[in-house]
Amino acid sequence: MPTTKDLRGVKQGCPLSPLLFSLFINDVDDVANNCEGAVTGTEGFKVTHMLYADDLLLTSNDPKQLQKMLVNLQRYADRKGLVVNAEKSQIVNFNSYYNSKVPDFYYDGKKLDNKDSFKYLGVIFDKHMNLDNAAGQAAKSFRVAIRRVKELGSENKVLNRPHIMLWLFQTYAISAGMYGSQVWSTQYLHPNKTFQNNLQVKHVNFLKRLLRLKDGTSNWAILRECAQEPLQFCWFTATTNFWNRMIDANSITLRAVIKADVALGNQGSDKCWARQFKDAMIGLDNEAYYKQKLSSYQRIDIPMLRVDVRRRQQAVWREVIGQDPFVSSKKAVSYHNWFALPMRPDTDPRVPYSMPHYLKMALSSRVMRNVSRFRMKKYQSASLHHSTSSYMC
Repeated sequence: MPTTKDLRGVKQGCPLSPLLFSLFINDVDDVANNCEGAVTGTEGFKVTHMLYADDLLLTSNDPKQLQKMLVNLQRYADRKGLVVNAEKSQIVNFNSYYNSKVPDFYYDGKKLDNKDSFKYLGVIFDKHMNLDNAAGQAAKSFRVAIRRVKELGSENKVLNRPHIMLWLFQTYAISAGMYGSQVWSTQYLHPNKTFQNNLQVKHVNFLKRLLRLKDGTSNWAILRECAQEPLQFCWFTATTNFWNRMIDANSITLRAVIKADVALGNQGSDKCWARQFKDAMIGLDNEAYYKQKLSSYQRIDIPMLRVDVRRRQQAVWREVIGQDPFVSSKKAVSYHNWFALPMRPDTDPRVPYSMPHYLKMALSSRVMRNVSRFRMKKYQSASLHHSTSSYMC
């Protein structure tokens, strides 16, 4: 068979390909030469473009300036021997309304489609900058991952082995629920919003279905029973790591953008990323320290933050210490005093909860259901004697 030799492009899958491509387009900034970009929260500082691998975004508040960048991009691509797919290129007019007149934009004579939103690196951004849409996209991926976990459980006949299903969930589903959370989760990091998002609802529902529990089961109790933490804890850690990486970045533009966002929040905007992240520190033991670090653009101590977030989330259990299960009507009181295993110390890097032994046993679905429902529900029974030093199952 005749063979052909490619003389253009890089090899797909080769470890050197990303580096070679980055070197080849290292002068892509020429596209924005003498062009005016989009405004930020810092007066006089504007952003013309963003680039990750071969995903390029052009931004401007002036339509003429944006069209100028598109012309520059066409010339640059021709000079470099690159091809820009105009069919996949889109225009989004941010902060526009239904009747807003959006001018037409062209690349190489082809009119670009005007859209209400676009996906960049797997995260959806809409024209109103409502990151609920991005969270919704993550929720869809999370649902697909949960379905895959159930399929694996069925294929391997372990649907009635909760500890195995929980391991599969931790491996496949949690990562899906984390994707892009550094960007869209700040609105859900506030202590009052731990369970006010679709992903956490799906998380808890999976656990309830796994143990055949009723919908009215306490969210905090089912998480502790399954040795799981709220997704909010994972999002908090990821967002803080994202902040530290931006602070340490060697990009002057990136550091300027985060400073502009912080300045915008200080001016009263409660929708910007930095302001929501700052508001999420409410109720943490070292709240003032974290807010000072954000205001002064400094790194945050992640191990210390993880301890503080866990302490804030465990407040529900500290509140029931010393309460009598025979007197209190709260399900958390009877569960904590009669059934829950002791929590690990705050400084322990592991999940603070331990899985009860019965979840690791090969029980029938009926027995598993009865045991889990008994443990999760409050019973006013004289046969159950209060003791803080003994635990059932």
